[in-house]
Amino acid sequence: QQYLRIANQSLDNQELAEQLRNASRYDFLTKLKNRTALNMDFENPANKNLNSNFIVMVTDIDNFKSFNDTNGHAYGNELLGKFAAVLRENFGKKYCYRYGGDEYLVVIPEMPEEVFSQKIKICQKALNNEFNFSGGYTKGFVKSSADLHSLIYKADQNLYAAKNAGKNQVIGSL
Repeated sequence: QQYLRIANQSLDNQELAEQLRNASRYDFLTKLKNRTALNMDFENPANKNLNSNFIVMVTDIDNFKSFNDTNGHAYGNELLGKFAAVLRENFGKKYCYRYGGDEYLVVIPEMPEEVFSQKIKICQKALNNEFNFSGGYTKGFVKSSADLHSLIYKADQNLYAAKNAGKNQVIGSL
């Protein structure tokens, strides 16, 4: 019985460790993966995500601060959740991350530009003019986390170009 008790405790500890690991990888509010998950997904050299072409897109909600200031943080949190759900539905949970604040990151295997553009249009339509978002994207070969972070930087630069060009648009090139 003592061995059985020890075995059961070991199983309980393993389950708890798995729950904690998952909790540390997901954003509580949006249920998307977070930066910890991003690092875990792309820092392990044995990871099958590496050595492939990816599209990297950084997005955020236009004028998000004004939504919080005008309608309160509960409403802002609702918008964050809604945007996360739209991204997850169109790009897949596996490829979407909450990058920070109202910024989201999509890191998805390469696809034709017209398919990618159509997914963005579907996201814009799904929000029913409740709010707009801007984004920047780029494409590249990822063989290390350094490559990924370089692509994130380029996508972020394109996001700021979209903001400076009037917002409510997603720009980049594949």
